[in-house]
Amino acid sequence: MRLVDKNKKTVGDVLCVTGSVVKTQYNETSVLVHSLDEVKNLFNQRYGITISSNYAPDFVPIYANGNNEANQTHIEGGTYVNGSGFYAVCDSVIGGEIHIIYAYLYDTSKGIG
Repeated sequence: MRLVDKNKKTVGDVLCVTGSVVKTQYNETSVLVHSLDEVKNLFNQRYGITISSNYAPDFVPIYANGNNEANQTHIEGGTYVNGSGFYAVCDSVIGGEIHIIYAYLYDTSKGIG
């Protein structure tokens, strides 16, 4: 996808990886979905590229609950905890397994090695 900024300058391609994962968490309102290295590896597996950026805000995490019948926790959004990874932030305490559907966006102008 080609995007143009407010000055009509073309920005890099925006790449997206998607998937789902089941995580187990107890007595917390957030769950670690992926580390930064795992997210970078998802892009490598999907596109065959090596992302050179190690700046977490260059990646946009999007999360949703993939099975409300198994766990009725609502996922409010995603956040990055420095040195740990990307977390899905929930509206209530998680008590067991949660099926998380994820998407990560990355603007290639931020760096590809």
